Amino acid sequence: MMMKQTESHWMLFAVISGIYIKSRRITENHLKPLGMTWPQFGALFNLFEQDNITQIQLSERLLADANTTMVLCNSMERKKWVTRNRDPSDKRVNRILITEEGRQVFQKAYPLILSEYRIFTEGISKEEISTILPALSQLYNVIEERYREVKK
Repeated sequence: MMMKQTESHWMLFAVISGIYIKSRRITENHLKPLGMTWPQFGALFNLFEQDNITQIQLSERLLADANTTMVLCNSMERKKWVTRNRDPSDKRVNRILITEEGRQVFQKAYPLILSEYRIFTEGISKEEISTILPALSQLYNVIEERYREVKK
């Protein structure tokens, strides 16, 4: 009996991982013509909602380490999608601002991603989504809490 429960837990994570990996690969194909990667899209998404955040804050939002975020910001700065300015109160801190060019490329990318997400969920009713979402949200919250514990 223990095996059956283990198998269902395993399948849950296998399905979630498969959804993430395959949907990411599909959406990355839409980003390529814009010269954008999935991590860049994620960063621009966060900056579009709120820019002038610190590089550390962006790292936290992306669940990325400081080096990964620095490389990401370097690439977006070369593309003129963001600028980094020293924080006036702490010269060790960089604040990241999305440029007009960054806003424009994000506004091209976002509808492409949304249209794929709509296609992915076409066969799922609103009622089914409203049934699935609370369970997945609960799972996410448990993992988020565990992540904070392990990260300490």
